[in-house]
Amino acid sequence: MKFILNDGTQQHPFEIPPGTTIIGRDSTCTLRLKSTKVSRRHVECVCEGGSVRLRDLGSSNGTIVNGVKITEPVVLQNGDVVRLGGFQLVFQSEDGAVPPPQPIDAEIVGQPMEGGNGFGPAIPPGAPAAQPGYPEDSSTPPDGTYLPEVYKADAGQPMLTQRDGRWFLRDPRTNREIEIVPKGAAQPEEKRRRFATFAIIGGASVLCIVLVVMAILGNRDDRLVPTHKYSDVQYNEMIDKAIKEHEAGKVQASLALLAEAHADRPEFKIAATLRDVIQLLDKAGPDGIGLDFNKIDSLLKDLADRAKTGALKAQVESWQAKMLFIQGEIALLTKAKDLEAKAEFVKAFETAAQLRADSPVRKANEAYIRLLQDKSRQQFVAQAVRAKAERKWDDAISFYEQAIKYAPSVNHMQEIIAEQKVCAQEKVNTEYLLDAQAKFEAGDYADALAAIQRVEDKSLSYDEAQLLKARALEAQDVDNAKSLYSTGRAQDAIDFITGRRLESMYGLRDRASKVLQAYEEAKKLDEQAGRRSEAAAAYQRVVDLESDENNYYHKLAKKRMDELNDNKEAVAQDHMTRAFEAFNKGDIAASRRFVDLAQEIKPDLGVDLLRRLDTEARSSYYKGLGLKGKGELPEARILFKRALQFAKPGGDIYTKALSELKEME
Repeated sequence: MKFILNDGTQQHPFEIPPGTTIIGRDSTCTLRLKSTKVSRRHVECVCEGGSVRLRDLGSSNGTIVNGVKITEPVVLQNGDVVRLGGFQLVFQSEDGAVPPPQPIDAEIVGQPMEGGNGFGPAIPPGAPAAQPGYPEDSSTPPDGTYLPEVYKADAGQPMLTQRDGRWFLRDPRTNREIEIVPKGAAQPEEKRRRFATFAIIGGASVLCIVLVVMAILGNRDDRLVPTHKYSDVQYNEMIDKAIKEHEAGKVQASLALLAEAHADRPEFKIAATLRDVIQLLDKAGPDGIGLDFNKIDSLLKDLADRAKTGALKAQVESWQAKMLFIQGEIALLTKAKDLEAKAEFVKAFETAAQLRADSPVRKANEAYIRLLQDKSRQQFVAQAVRAKAERKWDDAISFYEQAIKYAPSVNHMQEIIAEQKVCAQEKVNTEYLLDAQAKFEAGDYADALAAIQRVEDKSLSYDEAQLLKARALEAQDVDNAKSLYSTGRAQDAIDFITGRRLESMYGLRDRASKVLQAYEEAKKLDEQAGRRSEAAAAYQRVVDLESDENNYYHKLAKKRMDELNDNKEAVAQDHMTRAFEAFNKGDIAASRRFVDLAQEIKPDLGVDLLRRLDTEARSSYYKGLGLKGKGELPEARILFKRALQFAKPGGDIYTKALSELKEME
């Protein structure tokens, strides 16, 4: 990981070592930058865990990262641009690419201090040159440039070389060399060379002064002496007055003063440059949008170099701070528009909302920011509507909650809150419906109907609730009809089914009618002497018609039939009782054995039980075939074994199931 230092013509890489790196103008700093606008210990850079964290050390002019003044430590990302003083450092991660060079002679950007003029708050001036610890000229390379003092022997990095007992720093890209001499330790030859140079320059200067004085004294013709309307002091006073006029909003008066000053003293160029700056600012307007920042930056630099008065210097610094501030604000606005183009309205609004309240850029774009706010609201509302259509009430409520944050007016907020309340109530109605469905599936029809009654008639769940209600009422009627029949009220069950027109129960109605008729006939025969065998046969018909052992008519007919039959049949019935007990315990083989014993006495006993066993065997076998066809072999094997358990040994189903199991082994 490294910083790329841009000096305006070249890029100088600086590898960031692990641990803490101090950047500033002090000679003890790891990376030393000579500028009055860089504090002695300006910023701290901590490299650890594969990341680099940057922290401002309370510098006078602040540290700018991507156009924003930092107040807390930040973790740098590849391509981040760090500005401090007049220097630009581009952070490059281990596998990142370096962005193209950018101008570095911009001033400090960030949160301005109080006390500015109409162009925005001014920032404090840079630290004075003559302060403790400031490096002397002898610590600066002779060619007037400054490079970082920490180098590594990588390709393209400056290299230390020794020649004739002297040390030089060589740039392999330009082959330029800089001699390294300890402070205050110049060689005797160099001291003599410096003394000779100073003597020659001093003598030449004295000679020029003498010649000029002689020329003036030798030619007294006033027409040859240039005359000016304004002295140097008056010229500077006019510059200061023009600045005050401009601050007061009197642009034309300011320009007139500057034109007059320039016409009288064109050689100074300050008035002309200041006039160009004011004209550019006036043309761009207070928001600065459309301003040629490169041009005005060049003009302000020129003014800063030529400024003679404190007022002009302060004004130039204020303008420079304002230009950087506006550039940062315009960058935010541009980013917001890019996000809007991607339909990321929330991010676009959040970005635009970062524009400062006193920013002219924000004031000029308030309508646009409100538009982004409304688009954010519309985006969340659209998501809520889709969630409503899918009955996802929690999602809809959440989306409406987000939309409230971006409501541009009280009316919009009230509309969203109303929709949110509707969703909350629909959620409750949906919960009632789901509860009713669960109770219906469990057979609790009365509770299901009670839950359905709580669903509001204007709810989206109302129609579905009514359909469930109809099913629950019909199921309740079916249960009532079955209950009447099974408890010995066959005629009431027949009348109930007919009266309610329960078409699904017409089969039960017909069976109940036949059972009731057969039972009445059996009772009549039973009451007649000498017709016991006929009565027993009649009761058998009742049992055959109604096979449910818990049914009232089945139990009465079965009991009376047993009483009419002899003891041998009672033994057979005992075998059947044991057969059912074995069946309930899952002992299918024992159950079949007891049925066989009962049928030896009375062949018609156990037919229903055997039929149930055969039905279960066939069902398991064919289900196993289906699962085998799907490739679900473990489940198919379980069903084939179950078919063997229920099938009659040696029977067709038994043989087929056994064959399938052998094939699967």
